[in-house]
Amino acid sequence: MANTTDRIAPEISQDFFASAYRAGFRTTLRFLQSKGVNVQEAEDVAQSAWTQGWEARAQLLNPAAIVPWVNTIAYHQLCSMHRRPEKHVPLTGLEDAAGVGPAAKADARTLLSHCSPRDRVLLILRYFEGMDIREIAALQGLSEIAVRVRIHRCQVGLRNKINRFVLRLWPAEPETQGA
Repeated sequence: MANTTDRIAPEISQDFFASAYRAGFRTTLRFLQSKGVNVQEAEDVAQSAWTQGWEARAQLLNPAAIVPWVNTIAYHQLCSMHRRPEKHVPLTGLEDAAGVGPAAKADARTLLSHCSPRDRVLLILRYFEGMDIREIAALQGLSEIAVRVRIHRCQVGLRNKINRFVLRLWPAEPETQGA
């Protein structure tokens, strides 16, 4: 049985790719517009995706699937463009940070007190010091995946604690039967 790593992508000629571009560009535009993208942005992203597809054409194993493959590239580009930048408040400036009142500072301290000391360090470095995952991993001597997993697990744990607290304060009202 042949290993999937033994498969070699067929060479995609310039003529084949040009033909696929002519046939598939409008499909990519419609695909992006179905995601709520305006016409101009859809054209820009589609053009960029087809360009990236040309540059990475050696990775395509099935030339018949070129349009869905390029649409996937376009979708990933679109997601990257629309990611909101993360808001970081430096720990040293927390006391004077605009928009961070005493209640928010107390809430942050309270939430962090529910984390283990090792996770607390990761959260402070990430969200208050503004360090990226790679920097934290290097500083703490961990892999990037370990840092991501630990931060994610701590976030989920905190979210669950908040939800349980809110439910104790405002229990769900029993549903009344229809009249």
